[in-house]
Amino acid sequence: RILSMLIVSHKGQDYVLTGCQDKRIHIYSAGGAELASAQCHDNRIKGLSSVDLAFPDGSVHTVIVSVSSDGRIKAWKLEDLIGPIASAAVSASSGSTKNVADLSVEPLAVYNADVRLTCVAASNSAF
Repeated sequence: RILSMLIVSHKGQDYVLTGCQDKRIHIYSAGGAELASAQCHDNRIKGLSSVDLAFPDGSVHTVIVSVSSDGRIKAWKLEDLIGPIASAAVSASSGSTKNVADLSVEPLAVYNADVRLTCVAASNSAF
């Protein structure tokens, strides 16, 4: 069951990321073909958000933030989620059938909020 959804772009391609009951982030091509999924939490994923952040080396990366109902907040580099399957997106959008990749991705950061989280919004704006 899909509990959250996020549309992102990477190197000119659009992707749909879903946070699901099965504790995974599923990645789809813009055409709807599932390309991959990754076990990202120990509980259902209740929210997804993205933000572009400058890293200490000066590079800018899209970071995906996910939250689960057990209170964990995790940050993932989009390139780590999309990079391994970017070439598969072209094949999937052209109608080719491929097996769904099972990704193993390490988070950039993990935080336990110790509360039941139900949504997330990420921003790099200074208020």
